[in-house]
Amino acid sequence: APTPRGFASVLHQGLDGLPAAEVLAVPDDMPQQLGLTRALTPLRLRGMSAMLARIKRQVSERVAAAGS
Repeated sequence: APTPRGFASVLHQGLDGLPAAEVLAVPDDMPQQLGLTRALTPLRLRGMSAMLARIKRQVSERVAAAGS
């Protein structure tokens, strides 16, 4: 589906190469802060927020594993 791929691309472009601490510091409501509520349905916003949450969870798990 083009919309989720687009969201993934936006997140990739914005987060790629950032240190883990900066990725984890991205606010959970980042899509809303960008003003996307005017352009996207609530379902699409939840999808983008879920992608961000998954990325942050994976980064957090890797940081924890590296610290062990």
